[in-house]
Amino acid sequence: MSDKEGEHLRVHPLARFFRLLFAVSAFGMATGGMILVGAGIFEIAEGLLGMVRHAADGAVSSRIMKSTDELLFGTVLVIFAANIFFGFCIDESKALAWRIPAFMSAHTMSELKATFCHVIVVYLIVDFATDVAAGGAKLDARLLYFPATIVLIALALRLMPHAAAHEGAKGGHGERHDSR
Repeated sequence: MSDKEGEHLRVHPLARFFRLLFAVSAFGMATGGMILVGAGIFEIAEGLLGMVRHAADGAVSSRIMKSTDELLFGTVLVIFAANIFFGFCIDESKALAWRIPAFMSAHTMSELKATFCHVIVVYLIVDFATDVAAGGAKLDARLLYFPATIVLIALALRLMPHAAAHEGAKGGHGERHDSR
């Protein structure tokens, strides 16, 4: 290969720096997500122990609901970290070779934002449900702000021009399809 042919294959040092920065960020998010999953598992164990010890009714369900929040948010962080890592830190050909599911790899910032919005809507719904079920939220007019916010975010996501294209591009059950 001549120098001219190899020149276009070189990666600019600034691009390498940003890839490294994204990789470190993704690693930090994945680590935080795994810590939250561990905390969620710990909360489940504490809830089971409370059930065996005949703890007060609200204590066991409160721990289980708290564990649901932690497990879900930990999963959200890991999925988002995977989107950043597989979408922006490695080449698409490697992601295809590793058979990475499509939901774990964003190709554009629009896909990353759409994934983030979808995940936030799901998290907010579960968080609202766990707050109501655990009795942590008093049932009054202020409680309606939370579901109203969820609906507004979901509507905004639906109105985003890339959201419909994002859903169609995924194809099927989130598996990557090779166009060859």
